[in-house]
Amino acid sequence: MRRGQLFSMDALLSLVLVIMILGTVSATSESLRSEINSLVSWYGRTNIADNMLDVLTKTPGEPEDWDENIQEMKYPGWREDNSHEVSCTKIRRFIELLEKGNQNEYNFLKNLSQNNNFYVNIYIPEPVIIVNFSGSGFCNITKDTFIDESTSLTCDPFQAYGDVTLYVKGNLCLLPGSLYVQSSSTAGFKLKVGYDPNTGELSTPYNIIISDSLKITPNSRGTVHIATTGNLIIKNSNLEYPLIENQAPGDVTYSIQLRGILYVNVDGTWYAAVSSSGADTYVAQAHWYKFIQDQWADASGDVNVASGTWIVYILGHPIAEGYKVSVAGTFEKLVNPSDFPTCQVVPTSISSVKVQIPTVGNFSKPTWNFSYINGKFSLGGKMNTKNASWVTNSRRIIVINTRVYNNTIPLIKNGTKLLDGSIKYPIQPSVNFEIEVNDTKGYAILVAVNGEESSAILISKSDNKLEVTVYSFDSSGDLRAVHTYTGESTVKVPWSDLFSKPSSIVQLWLYRTYFTNARIIDNGIKPYLEYRYIVGKVEIWIWPRG
Repeated sequence: MRRGQLFSMDALLSLVLVIMILGTVSATSESLRSEINSLVSWYGRTNIADNMLDVLTKTPGEPEDWDENIQEMKYPGWREDNSHEVSCTKIRRFIELLEKGNQNEYNFLKNLSQNNNFYVNIYIPEPVIIVNFSGSGFCNITKDTFIDESTSLTCDPFQAYGDVTLYVKGNLCLLPGSLYVQSSSTAGFKLKVGYDPNTGELSTPYNIIISDSLKITPNSRGTVHIATTGNLIIKNSNLEYPLIENQAPGDVTYSIQLRGILYVNVDGTWYAAVSSSGADTYVAQAHWYKFIQDQWADASGDVNVASGTWIVYILGHPIAEGYKVSVAGTFEKLVNPSDFPTCQVVPTSISSVKVQIPTVGNFSKPTWNFSYINGKFSLGGKMNTKNASWVTNSRRIIVINTRVYNNTIPLIKNGTKLLDGSIKYPIQPSVNFEIEVNDTKGYAILVAVNGEESSAILISKSDNKLEVTVYSFDSSGDLRAVHTYTGESTVKVPWSDLFSKPSSIVQLWLYRTYFTNARIIDNGIKPYLEYRYIVGKVEIWIWPRG
């Protein structure tokens, strides 16, 4: 190389070219590294959801019998310990531990999710059961009426003609179904519970207890005003929504004024609307709580008020028009649902039973859902991923084995599954169960499913006489009373009255009860009862904590 050649044009161009090549390679490497990191990050996020479902649905847990040995539980898995099916018993135990706030289970789920937010739906299809039964029938009020004691009305429909008021000085129970208020007056109908008709003043706090829902019917006109010195308790045993409904918009106006609290049952969980100040507060502006883990907890995350219509929704279910119902009771006055007043009315007969068996793969409504959001576990909460930087989702279709059996079963909670499984062989007539009732009066309705057939049992007690009537469908499809058994506090019923069809699914449900001290005692069906198998689904969403 001659002197000065290093600074020649050719050399400079070569140097520039080398620099450009090095820059391009460097930029490409950075871009490639970023893409690889992004891919690895995405794969890791996806794996969290998949890994959680794999651990829950494909392992039996440690120890394998953790559901019977909670103190030794290291982690809960849902798979059966001696087969590849998912155990419904383990899922139920898992949910029970969540409800009780089991710290081992909490820590396991937090570690499994890598402390991210998650929301899980579990779908186990169950039949929908509807039973119609009669009480006292039609009620018609044509003038102001005063009832000077706690009472139960079994009217369906409940009608009022003219500008009339019904005063009740005591708790008012409206059974067996909804309160259908029909007022033909342009002035309207008033229901006042706990008010003195002579002075118009408030008296002792008294409650209105409705077994299903409150409806203002289409042929109503004028106004309907309901007021009580106590609480309005809507048990919603048939899972009807909305719970308070104006069925004639534009034709009738209504208002409900509570000196106490509004209690509503949504999918088996009690919710309550309270006033923060003790002054009249519309439920659209009230504070909402739910009864979970044996205490009242904030439920604002489950409640939504629709703008424009102002309808209050809980977990997506419409409850009431938010500016038609007001409460004045405060948080300090909340009571345990087990302390609600009881309504004991004995129906006379069952008129129809309808059991809708779900089709395979129909996962319209989750049986359970649970979540871990920003450090807090919740059952039945609401998922909100609006501001999440990423969301991953995974699901599993699973085969679940289920067998529900207990030798002694208390009749306590509406909608409880008392027995579940399958039978292969005919049940001998000598195999029976005892119904034991120690209450002085009340009733309960059981519904049995035997393959595609269904039947019902009406258990009623009054004047120390216990009567049990079994209803089933005849060859023409009509529901008829086929067997009646009587006693003082105990009667025996053959299982073959309910389950006469072998090689089929069998279930027994407590549809409704107004007993406080009643139970079933089995005398021999256990050897006949085997597992049945269901197709279910588990779905999970994962997103970062915000």
